[in-house]
Amino acid sequence: MELLFLFSSLFIGIQTFSCPSGSEPMPKEDVCMFLINQTVSYMNAFRRCLILGGIPAKVQNSFENAYLFAVAPNELGNNIYPYIGVERDADYTWNYADGSPLAYVNWAPNEPNNASAANSCTALNLQTGKWISSDCTLARPFICSINGDDFQCPNGWVYYDKTDSCYYLQNFTYADGTHWQTYTFTSAEAICQKMGSHLVSVHSEYENNFLSDLLTTDVLNAPVATPCNYLWAWNGLYGTGAVGSGTWTDGSPVNYSGHSPYSGGSTNWVMGNDRRCAKMGWLNRSSSSPTARFICKSPSQRSLRMMFKQHI
Repeated sequence: MELLFLFSSLFIGIQTFSCPSGSEPMPKEDVCMFLINQTVSYMNAFRRCLILGGIPAKVQNSFENAYLFAVAPNELGNNIYPYIGVERDADYTWNYADGSPLAYVNWAPNEPNNASAANSCTALNLQTGKWISSDCTLARPFICSINGDDFQCPNGWVYYDKTDSCYYLQNFTYADGTHWQTYTFTSAEAICQKMGSHLVSVHSEYENNFLSDLLTTDVLNAPVATPCNYLWAWNGLYGTGAVGSGTWTDGSPVNYSGHSPYSGGSTNWVMGNDRRCAKMGWLNRSSSSPTARFICKSPSQRSLRMMFKQHI
């Protein structure tokens, strides 16, 4: 019976690739493009793309560039220069946002401008289809891409390659227009389980830093009562905070901790990263004490397929 349940769960979890809602499918390619008509810095564009399950647009051939040149003006306007995923490294080498070498370039004349230390990012001229180097701090619209071969997580989840896992951040929502919706440890875990996952387990400094970046906030002046008290996000640990102590809700070993051991005994834990609120790292918290966020974690599609094959 347990094997049948596992088999059914794995089968349901495995998905075929289709473009997420709100994205544009690239004809005859397993590539989807999000055209985001909001102006932000490149760093914030990168983060938004990660949340959507992709990266800043990886333009790999003339067909993809021509497609964006044809389609993007309808969504973003003609006289616009959206960010794409081409970055300059410290050694002045230009690569894709995922660190891989460029397979295609379409620079405008006299570009890229390597004489400017600030011009380390790239924008697409929607009047010519050519690329220009850009200051990464400038606010621009942006284009994200998802490659079908790299599609490892459901829409709204973030993939992290070092763990081959998917992460869902339940962020701030309003319960009544005035107060944030809050969750206890039990209600947060129940929501994760409904999505076929568990509250996040953390197993390395790399993973902890990734989650810290994902959780970054600046809520000091948010229009709610005592926002700094509710910015935390539940993880799935019940223990003292010492390695080897307690359990994760997903049953994985407690082989890492982001906090010194708590002297009061086993408890639940939350995570945060808000410098102006001075709320960073891990904090022990009663399971019934509400907070406004939580993170779920699930195996990637690749991991699910491997698990599925092992059980047939």
